[in-house]
Amino acid sequence: SSALILLLYIIIAIYLFRTGERIHRLLSFFMIWFIITLLPIIIIPLNSIMQENRCHVSSLGFSIFLSIVLWRVLSFKGHRLKLAYGLLSVLIVLYSTGTVYRNMAWRDGITLWTDALEKAPHEIRIYHNLSVYLLRSRDYDQARDTLFKGLRLFPDNWQLHYNLGRVFREKGELNQALHEYKIAEKLNPAESKIHNDKGQLYLLREEVDEAIGAYQKAIEISPDTAFIRYNMAKALEKAGRLEDSRRELDEAMRYAVLSDNRRLIEKIA
Repeated sequence: SSALILLLYIIIAIYLFRTGERIHRLLSFFMIWFIITLLPIIIIPLNSIMQENRCHVSSLGFSIFLSIVLWRVLSFKGHRLKLAYGLLSVLIVLYSTGTVYRNMAWRDGITLWTDALEKAPHEIRIYHNLSVYLLRSRDYDQARDTLFKGLRLFPDNWQLHYNLGRVFREKGELNQALHEYKIAEKLNPAESKIHNDKGQLYLLREEVDEAIGAYQKAIEISPDTAFIRYNMAKALEKAGRLEDSRRELDEAMRYAVLSDNRRLIEKIA
């Protein structure tokens, strides 16, 4: 059915162009504009079937097309003019309502991804992104419930397990957090932030040697990441290995300067 609608759309555009009238050719141009600017989204496979920010260029063609139609309709007289004004009023109300509704959805990250989840509950990155914003807002219970729902659909996604580990850590449930980090590590052992967070968790559990081991793995994966070096330095200091700690702190400062991480530079200084 969608193919038939598209075919009919193209036939109408060609017909308007072939009429020879200037206004019809203008309408035909913006109808074709709308389709051509949507072609990259139609042809190239995307992770998201619908994503409104990819339609800005094509919506320009639609807006101009609609403006031309309204300009032509408003040139009517008598009862047809009243009908035109009525149609214009309905469009204004509909588009104004739609704008207000979308602005509410785009108010912040939580409202945006909650709205996205309602529309596409089988998109894995929605669960990840929503849980990240819920974590930032410290709504840990809602973040946990969101991740549980996501993991029921995608039990082998390391990011969801990693985020759930972060939630449990913030809630003080350290055993559950470690369990989730270990699952995330098994699914993606080459991700340095998993090992880094495991190190932080081991320090909270006063397991300094295990923390140093976790940080060492993180450094092997990302040797130029300043904050991992800094965390290692603090763990070595806690273990009484002061010389090694100072050496790691120097490395942390070097990489912090290279990456212009001013916040970490101030912390080290």
